[in-house]
Amino acid sequence: FGSFVDKEMLPRENPCPNRIDTCQPAFSFKNVLPLTDDAREFEREVSKQKISGNLDSPEAGLDAIMQAAVCK
Repeated sequence: FGSFVDKEMLPRENPCPNRIDTCQPAFSFKNVLPLTDDAREFEREVSKQKISGNLDSPEAGLDAIMQAAVCK
């Protein structure tokens, strides 16, 4: 299981500075949890994630899919 947050680029700024929520900073990919049969550990890690984003469509998704495919 992995995650990504598109990097900020003008004019598509991170929408979070004007919000109360603290957003996750931008990054290309993080391998949060290697492949596992432990469903409870997977659920714990997913529930810890902070949702974040950018104002445009997430174009780093393909990079994240590729990284997830090669992570061990």
